[in-house]
Amino acid sequence: MASLLAYLRDTDTVLIEAGHHRTPIWAVEADGAGYIRSSHGTASAWYRRVSAEGRLSFVTPDGPVPVTVSLVEDDATRDAVDRAYEAKYGDQPRFLPLLVGPPARATTMRVVPVSPAGLVPPADGSR
Repeated sequence: MASLLAYLRDTDTVLIEAGHHRTPIWAVEADGAGYIRSSHGTASAWYRRVSAEGRLSFVTPDGPVPVTVSLVEDDATRDAVDRAYEAKYGDQPRFLPLLVGPPARATTMRVVPVSPAGLVPPADGSR
């Protein structure tokens, strides 16, 4: 796989695995980072599992890609993620409002790939 960000940017519906459960969700790339959020807010079962574990794996054609997740609380980043969802899923007028409304915004999570050794790679790419 070229990169997780390319996968998130180019795949309409991604499959995540958390707590031995697989769930299809929508994900985006914004400002050089990957993001996910729950269209059903904090009541979503997958969101509760991921929040509790702090990690998940994207199930890709090339195999699982483990990531850590962190809640995004700043409005500027949430706004950028809104714009990314609007650009990527603008042709889904029935569902898009669920992804950019207040309940979904509150569940915005940044995803960061985990290296094979289980460590998050340095931001500058050095090892």
